[in-house]
Amino acid sequence: MRPGDQASFIGPRGSKLVPEGYARAVLLADETALPSVARWLEMLAPEVAVTVLVEVQGPGEESYLEGLRPGAELQWLARGDAAPGTSDVLDRAVRELEIDADTFVWAGGEATTLVPVRRWLRRELALPAASVEVQGYWRRGVRDFDHHTPLDPSDPD
Repeated sequence: MRPGDQASFIGPRGSKLVPEGYARAVLLADETALPSVARWLEMLAPEVAVTVLVEVQGPGEESYLEGLRPGAELQWLARGDAAPGTSDVLDRAVRELEIDADTFVWAGGEATTLVPVRRWLRRELALPAASVEVQGYWRRGVRDFDHHTPLDPSDPD
């Protein structure tokens, strides 16, 4: 390529449709999924109640979502000295929420830490697959992790 040549690139898919018919959305994330959370906050219909749980190392990330969705319930969960991808703070926090059939749940972050979250939502709460989307964006210790890999090999749907 030379200066002035045209270049094309592809980025995150924009074709993902926002689920309809839910009164509430719960968004779970670590720092790596904050851009996706911001997008969800902008895309969800104004009448949908939103709860956001974000795992962070400590204070300082809050400004990323500031002002995007007035009225959204934001909870910043500090993992303290735990290394990224080793904490269970999201798993513990989501289990404190009341989640019913009128709730859509989206989660993004370190794949291993999200397996128990997904199992709780799908197996214990028995939420249908259409009501739960869990995305392993990265896996601790794995270079070039393919986020299309099933999060939970024992339950790949």
